[in-house]
Amino acid sequence: MPVSSVSADAMEVLGGHRDGAECAALPMRSKGEIPCGFIVLKAGVNRPAAEIEQECISLIREKIGLVTVSKLAITVTRLPKTRSARSFGAP
Repeated sequence: MPVSSVSADAMEVLGGHRDGAECAALPMRSKGEIPCGFIVLKAGVNRPAAEIEQECISLIREKIGLVTVSKLAITVTRLPKTRSARSFGAP
């Protein structure tokens, strides 16, 4: 599975999280095709970030499989954008 495919699949899964407003997934270069997920929370979400991050990791494992063995999901306040206002890591 190409790196871009793994990241795109992880991003699709992260985008389905109920507390997520925006997301991105990038491959961790030192780990090969394992995605690192970034998620911006919806306004008003008051749950602990660690709980949401663990849910994201579990979702990736459940939906994509253990092939990715993603161990890293990070909640962030915003994602960097390209000049065309597209998130980095978007397929």
